Amino acid sequence: MTATAVPTFDLTGRVALVTGASSGFGAHWARLLAAAGAKVVIAARRMDRLEALAAEIAAGGGEALPVALDVTDPTATAAAYDAAEARFGTVDTIIANAGASTEAGSLEVSPEEFEQILATNFSGVFYTVREGARRLIAAGSADKGNGRVVIVSSITAKKLYSGMAPYSASKAAVSHMGRVLAREWARKGICVNTILPGYIQTEMT
Repeated sequence: MTATAVPTFDLTGRVALVTGASSGFGAHWARLLAAAGAKVVIAARRMDRLEALAAEIAAGGGEALPVALDVTDPTATAAAYDAAEARFGTVDTIIANAGASTEAGSLEVSPEEFEQILATNFSGVFYTVREGARRLIAAGSADKGNGRVVIVSSITAKKLYSGMAPYSASKAAVSHMGRVLAREWARKGICVNTILPGYIQTEMT
């Protein structure tokens, strides 16, 4: 999946952090954000891919900072935001995209796989957006109204697909969490949206 057109909107002056940016949706959105003028922090566990993406974005005239991040680790999440602020300033646009799945059915999935899916798809999203929200609020988002959060859920949160119980449940949970956070943070100048993509060809699907 690659960007095929330059966005018609202007994000000059914004600082975006994208998790799960080493491939798929995350890499695609990082390219689009940079093409629209945003400074982009690309975060994931595979640094070699992030560095290649950052070089690609720089070659196109954009700015991207690769940051190693395991979203299941709150300490690593805080460190990623620290690195972002040191380079670009406060992150005002957060795309919580990192996700995990398994090909094992409900009767075969191991406890380790089950816990990893929940930790990445639910806890990791919460840690990512909460850390960003705390920093936005401290930087005056209630007055600026500049906070933007996009949580990536899945169509499986609403539709039933066999063999995907842990993944679907984690996405349903994060969808509801997004609705709660949208209400909770609205008066703090942070707009929260959750998107539910269907099946699109990426490495994960």
